[in-house]
Amino acid sequence: DSRRREILIRFANAERCTCGCGYTLAACRAFDPTCETSLPLVQRLSDSVRAGLITSAAGLRERPAASAR
Repeated sequence: DSRRREILIRFANAERCTCGCGYTLAACRAFDPTCETSLPLVQRLSDSVRAGLITSAAGLRERPAASAR
């Protein structure tokens, strides 16, 4: 559902990848889809949201605006 997707995106944009790239999980996935570190982290985050373990993104920054092209 769209609410869970929004929570996942906000968490992925707030949490840093631990591979050393300096990006958030979302940015690491976008700029390096072959990263072996960020993929399992995003999958675990997604599983937690889907299972209802994470139900709110309160306190996290808003989702970045789409760039105008």
